[in-house]
Amino acid sequence: MHSFSMPFYNPNEEEVREVVINEGSFKINKIETHDHIVPYKIEKDEEELSLELMEAGKERATGIRCITEPLLVAHFGETVIDQVFDKYAQYMAKYLSVSSRRPNMTLNICPLPYKQASRWCCDLP
Repeated sequence: MHSFSMPFYNPNEEEVREVVINEGSFKINKIETHDHIVPYKIEKDEEELSLELMEAGKERATGIRCITEPLLVAHFGETVIDQVFDKYAQYMAKYLSVSSRRPNMTLNICPLPYKQASRWCCDLP
């Protein structure tokens, strides 16, 4: 696994705003960033909490798998993929057990009319 790196990066509001404005095809109506409080710290017995965390870890791993699986299969082959995401689900469950907050960004944009769009929109001959 050390021969593959796929960094994930969550931009902040200003970075998103800059990219949208520079691209020029959209108008930003509203950007909101807020903490999504993860409800895994609720007082429960250890076994129930552990099952809930593992389920949450599996959900996160499934979401990442949807995005990354084709690249990972092309690089490593199909035989290790289930093991990779089972291990990732365990890592996510462990992370969620110590972190109760996740940033969440909501972006409301609408397309600009063709003539207002950036220099990248052009008529081809």
